[in-house]
Amino acid sequence: MEKKQNKFLRLTCGVCLLAGLLAITGIFASAGDEAGYFAAKQSLFAEDAEATASSHGGSFIETAEIEIGMTESTFTGSKIAYSPANGEAPGGKTAGAAQETGDPLETTETTKDESAEECAAPAAGEEKLFTILHTNDEHSAVIPHSPAIDYLPGEEDPTTGGFARLASAIEDIRSQKEDEGEPVLLFNAGDFIGGGAFGWMAPKGATPDPELAIMQKIGYDAVTIGNHEYDYGPDILADYLMAAGYPEAHDETLVLASNTEAPPEHPLAKNNLYRNSGIIELENGLKVGTFGLIGNQAILVASRTGEVEFGDQHDAARQAIEELEEQGADVIVALTHSGIPEDRQLARSVDGIDVIVGGHCHTAIEPPIEENDTLIVQAGAYVEYLGCLELAYDTATGGVRVRNEETGRPFLSRIDASYSPQENTASLVDDYLEELNSLVRELTDGEFEDIYETVARADFEIEDSSEPEETPVGNFVTDAMRLFTEEVTGERVDVALQTSGSVRRGIMPGKEHAPGEISFYEITEAIGIGYGEDGYPGYPIASFYLTGSDLYWLLEASAFLGEGVSNTSFLQASGIRYSYDPHNAVMFSIPYFDIPVPSLSVVNPEIYTGEGLQPAGDAGSAGLEADVAAGANIDNGAGTDAGAYKGAEAMAHTGGETDEGAETMKIPGTGGTISGTAPDAVNVAAAEQNSAAYKPLKRDDTLYHIACGTSLMSYIKMAADMIPLIMEPKDARGDPIDLENPEEYLVYREDGREFKLWEAVVEHAAAQPQDDEGIAQIPDYYRQSAGRINKESAFPHVVYFIGIVALLAAFIILLVRRRRRIKRQRNFSSPT
Repeated sequence: MEKKQNKFLRLTCGVCLLAGLLAITGIFASAGDEAGYFAAKQSLFAEDAEATASSHGGSFIETAEIEIGMTESTFTGSKIAYSPANGEAPGGKTAGAAQETGDPLETTETTKDESAEECAAPAAGEEKLFTILHTNDEHSAVIPHSPAIDYLPGEEDPTTGGFARLASAIEDIRSQKEDEGEPVLLFNAGDFIGGGAFGWMAPKGATPDPELAIMQKIGYDAVTIGNHEYDYGPDILADYLMAAGYPEAHDETLVLASNTEAPPEHPLAKNNLYRNSGIIELENGLKVGTFGLIGNQAILVASRTGEVEFGDQHDAARQAIEELEEQGADVIVALTHSGIPEDRQLARSVDGIDVIVGGHCHTAIEPPIEENDTLIVQAGAYVEYLGCLELAYDTATGGVRVRNEETGRPFLSRIDASYSPQENTASLVDDYLEELNSLVRELTDGEFEDIYETVARADFEIEDSSEPEETPVGNFVTDAMRLFTEEVTGERVDVALQTSGSVRRGIMPGKEHAPGEISFYEITEAIGIGYGEDGYPGYPIASFYLTGSDLYWLLEASAFLGEGVSNTSFLQASGIRYSYDPHNAVMFSIPYFDIPVPSLSVVNPEIYTGEGLQPAGDAGSAGLEADVAAGANIDNGAGTDAGAYKGAEAMAHTGGETDEGAETMKIPGTGGTISGTAPDAVNVAAAEQNSAAYKPLKRDDTLYHIACGTSLMSYIKMAADMIPLIMEPKDARGDPIDLENPEEYLVYREDGREFKLWEAVVEHAAAQPQDDEGIAQIPDYYRQSAGRINKESAFPHVVYFIGIVALLAAFIILLVRRRRRIKRQRNFSSPT
């Protein structure tokens, strides 16, 4: 009996060890490697990204076949989402050629039951041909952009997008298909509002507003509602749709929102401003049924949904499909603003969808993804591409097949200068441009009169990133918030914070026709989203206080949410520096439920105690050497400050190349100056002084003045929900503020209007040292990151966790064995 017990005990230990090894493998796969689960998840959920493939240097974004949510977290293959950096449209090359040239990989994916091939295929019938054109995530990109200041109608230029060019591309395909007797459908998958300055016209601008009005003129058959359509709230969305002619306009362009549930008395529902589904009958007799969905992740980041609620996507899809089939639909198309992972879940869970025209994650898909006999397509963002899907419907089998490879037509066509603006659309855009410029004059009190107006100059892009990391544009934005909130409130601001998702993209200067020029439009494209209580566009800046403990935990939340949930939740920062280990930000992910477990990863956080810009790390040292070489002495009004501004080019504009007769320039947001004196020991000492211009952030009750966009308020709530801690914004006395009362935390200008985030950034750009022509020059400080948020590897916390579990298991086993041994001894010694 004893041998059997010992054998059982050893077997149990062996099973526990094996289970532990498997768990360790799963934990490290999900919590550590950059090529692992979270990296893939971040690439798929870049939103509001909201950072996107099309706005980050034209890079490949791997849309891995990864199961999200209540499913397994493993790779089974890969697709490649593509946004080319070379300006060429992706085209059908072999996988080998694609790897050499940077074109998308053409991969073969098996998702159907292989046994089906053994069954005899039904006899083919007559085929009816049709084409679907599609776009998504226009984000108010009405004019050509990246950068807009380089756009010259009728001439070659490096810009992409623009509704007038898009109209030409659509017109070309329609004309060709008309000659061939083939009908064409045109769909949109949501987020046509929300982004650059044209989006500002929704609450305060023209009637009807530009995006949907132009899309109606171009001839879209149906659109769906994305999360950014709610940027200004459901009431303004209702006004927007009514101004565009709804509900009557459904006859021309359907607005679909199948899982949206507005209250019965709300104008959205009361006036039938959206529909659950619709049938479009084509010239060849084919009936195409369509419906629209907004996904879970999009709902999560929708800023102002009010009383509007959202039903389960899969239930809504099944109901819509049933209705459409009862109405005789031959083909069913879902317009979804959900992102690729949710689209794949939809295709797997709901039968009967032939095509999913997707959006939300800004992914340019080529070729289409096929899942459970469903084709999934998406066309990037910002009107950079027009998607084209040539299809054939088999009247006998009801099957739909893709014909693009037969015809040689690309799945994605890049909208660039190769398309001349369509005249009628261009004229309509010009009308809206005039109205927008009038609004800009109102919002800036006449300081700027035209969205193309130059605000500053730079010979480099102030870059963004799709990774959870410090970025130059994040530094630029948060510096603007800290320095100019300080100026408006008259109180020192210790730290400014902003979510990466609210910083939409980098700030790009002109390349060819306006080299180095940064326009008003480019700045607002980067940071122009949001809405305030005053009825004007743009996120207002909030001002409140956090204790050292609260701020510490907010940094931990940034690391955890950025690494474990979405890079858009990662916080950009000014006035603070710290390090963290990305591998320790997430302890592990709970198996099956796919829920990341937070850990403690932030080390050595320090608050900047100096004035003006905080000194850079290694980049700052390089900048100091450049300044010295240029003959510059930097004074921030409180002693020399090597981090105030740096860069030989900026110093040259102060007379730094000469020893005498140099001009002196005020440093924005400080009492300091930059002058062109000869280099001396003071400059070298400045670097040492600024390394000491920090104090440790302690987990205590010390109050720190915080500036942030109001979007961070919801972030704090989300962080508190995911991490069971209390982060409570306070006033200067340390009393909690009422987050339901904006007057307790919003920053107001002298005229009573809210001080907007985009205003601070525009003012920060315009306040930089001026060149010989009186134009602000962006300093080299923003050419790269400044060492504020540093990733450092440390001993993985998960190893400690596993070690503790192993020790506990060993202790329990030893205790059980000891108790059994004592019991045997007692039995042996007891009288028989």
